[in-house]
Amino acid sequence: PPVMLIYPASTAVLYQLLAKQREFWRIRDELRQSEERFRLLFDKAPNPYQALDAEGRIIDVNRQWLDTFGYSRDEVIGRAFGEFISPECKEEYSGRLERLKSSGQEHMELEVLRKNGGRVTVSFDGNTGLERGESKQAYCILRDVTERKRAEAEARQAELRLRQLFETMAQ
Repeated sequence: PPVMLIYPASTAVLYQLLAKQREFWRIRDELRQSEERFRLLFDKAPNPYQALDAEGRIIDVNRQWLDTFGYSRDEVIGRAFGEFISPECKEEYSGRLERLKSSGQEHMELEVLRKNGGRVTVSFDGNTGLERGESKQAYCILRDVTERKRAEAEARQAELRLRQLFETMAQ
């Protein structure tokens, strides 16, 4: 009688443990695949991407960010993003960073300094992760708009020259 009671009960418990273990492995594999997809999406994104902490320090950047600005990951992680902003844009950036923290979303255009001293004009779109109404992290996509800004300036100059020519001819 003890064998007839113990073996079926232990077999049922063992089956449940094995089924739970199989489910655990399946979920672990799905999580690993999801992490790999996210990492590929993050690293292969066509635009520079950065994550900032609540004080504006860089937590993470993608490969495109590093390639665009010429820094290594070790040179930027933990530093304030404001350190990479051109001096002419720092004041505006500080104010916009505060608005990003309070509103949860911000758009701006600013100049970022490359490691080699060059400048890149970027369109900066940031969103924050809010926890209990408080900003914990900012997730930012940067787009290089240097050529667009240069073309706009050239178009304004051409328009100004044409206007001056037209005024001269009208006299």
